[in-house]
Amino acid sequence: MLTNQRHELILQLLHESGFCQLQDLVRRTHTSESTVRRDLTELAQVGLLERIHGGAQLRQRAVEDERMAQREQAQPTEKQAIADYVASAYLRDHQALFLDAGTTVAMLIPHLAERQDLTVYTNSVQTASMLADADIAAYIPAGQVKAETKAIVGAGAARFLGSIHVDFAFLGTNGISAKTGLTTPDPEEATIKQVMIDASRQTIVLADHTKFTQQALVTFARIGEVDRIVTDTIPASARHDFRSFTHIKELTQH
Repeated sequence: MLTNQRHELILQLLHESGFCQLQDLVRRTHTSESTVRRDLTELAQVGLLERIHGGAQLRQRAVEDERMAQREQAQPTEKQAIADYVASAYLRDHQALFLDAGTTVAMLIPHLAERQDLTVYTNSVQTASMLADADIAAYIPAGQVKAETKAIVGAGAARFLGSIHVDFAFLGTNGISAKTGLTTPDPEEATIKQVMIDASRQTIVLADHTKFTQQALVTFARIGEVDRIVTDTIPASARHDFRSFTHIKELTQH
């Protein structure tokens, strides 16, 4: 097996399991222990893995980047349709906006570039970079950056965003439950979402059908506390639970 083939196999195995023991890699690559050690050293030097006692593990940043990529790639057609509708229904010139770190929310950015004189505040490092690339005036707070979502959180970030008054807050959510409301796994991100809701004239939640009946750790708003939830469709299994909520906009119904 050639060197580049071994490197590809080692990285593939690490992506599958996160960690591999040295002897397992020797067996899977059909080569000597000294050769595998040299391969691991070379891959570690370019930042693709970390050497640990008895083997190697995928570099933590690589794990985080992969998680982010998975979030961005999930339900792309539905997310794009939601963003297109929200842009048409709510975006106008001369607005001030909040965008959180949601991946569907980020799909609004090409539409923002078509508007004039917008001011956008976001707690997402990634979204801020995309806004800057589109030459849109963007502001971010100071604070801690969460590894997985690239969201900025913390008391300072909450104070800054809470002092701003905007026309719309566009938010994502990890779960929508008729009982527990809109939820997210991270308490600090929940606080930022709550601040954005309180400081905006209207709050629009962008969520594809996979978020319904899901429940994450922390509730950041009850369903009735936001002005509109836009989704591609409510799953048939959940439709009965949400029948009384008239401010949920479905783009298609099944």
